[in-house]
Formats: sequence, structure tokens, C-alpha cells
Amino acid sequence: MPYVCWMDASIIFPVFRKLQQREVYYCITSASQFLELSQLGKYYCEIEINAVQYPEKVRIHEMIEGHAPYEIISKAAYDNIKTAWSKYLELK
Repeated sequence: MPYVCWMDASIIFPVFRKLQQREVYYCITSASQFLELSQLGKYYCEIEINAVQYPEKVRIHEMIEGHAPYEIISKAAYDNIKTAWSKYLELK
């Protein structure tokens, strides 16, 4: 059975989110793909996620909705964090 996207077709990507109370930021580029910037201790990383399985697609949908535990942030906020962390990022 093919995956049916229940998201509003009027969403303009990318959209940006932050995980509440953690240093984890998201740039959602489509209904099935996002970039994650995160800080774990003294380490920083950027990971590209391509959703294949249904639970991953549900997670992206929840992030787009912007309800807890996700916060809506601006592109400028995301870009500022990425710039500040850029010298420390380990690209995956």
C-alpha cells in the first residue's frame, strides 16, 4: 500500500524547528527528509535523515506541526546556530 501524505499541501519547505529544552535543531526539507543539528556534550553534528519507514514519516509530520516537544523557529535562528557551530560540526 503506498504512503499517503496527510500533510497540508500548502506547506512551503524548508521549515525549521527546535527540540524543547535541548540543543537540537531541524531543517525539514520535505515530507520525508530533514537535517538535524545537535550538540551532545562537547560534540556537534549535522545528520541528514531520509524517512523510509512509516514511523519516521510520522515523526516528520509531528515536527512540522510544531507542537511540544518541538518549537517553531525561524530560518535566521537556524542559520545563526549552524554558523556558530560550523567550525565544530562533524558532517554525517
